[in-house]
Amino acid sequence: MGKYTSGIGLTEGIAMMGAIEAMHACRVKLTVTTAGQAHNGNALIDLEAVFDVLPGSELPKIVSVSHKWPSRAASTFEGLFYNLCWQLDYAIQKAYEQMELGD
Repeated sequence: MGKYTSGIGLTEGIAMMGAIEAMHACRVKLTVTTAGQAHNGNALIDLEAVFDVLPGSELPKIVSVSHKWPSRAASTFEGLFYNLCWQLDYAIQKAYEQMELGD
């Protein structure tokens, strides 16, 4: 952390989290936990969009995506984090599509 690179970094991922929050009126949470008891470097990355919903709303209170690290989906942790931001945005879009339109 703290060094400049030409690729995707934490700064881009955090900016994407902010964009998702602004577009969808939610709070985005990033959680990284170890994947098991062993000290093998494996982790689970979770991204959650938390919505303040009114009673009776069809929008879920939480939309989430997760992935294990290391992963073939991305060559860097930061790249996987950024990829999950895009996946979260898509999952939110799918949640909107499941809602019925009012009359």
